[in-house]
Amino acid sequence: MIINLPTPPEGYDREYFRFSFALIEKTILRTVGTNEAVQGILLQAPDGSVWKVQVTNAGVLTTTSVPLGQTGAPTY
Repeated sequence: MIINLPTPPEGYDREYFRFSFALIEKTILRTVGTNEAVQGILLQAPDGSVWKVQVTNAGVLTTTSVPLGQTGAPTY
């Protein structure tokens, strides 16, 4: 799945982040569903690098670089 986000602004822009997170949420909900949880999702940056996004027990989002094609078990 590819999500094309608009080009980010130079500085913090509340509306940009609101729009971007809503777009990500809408796309993920179509794929994952609202009655199940997953341990992480993979996102691809414009330069082609892949990042695994997870949440800690404290609710903090973390990202880890993942070599494309070496993501382990398909649980995302």
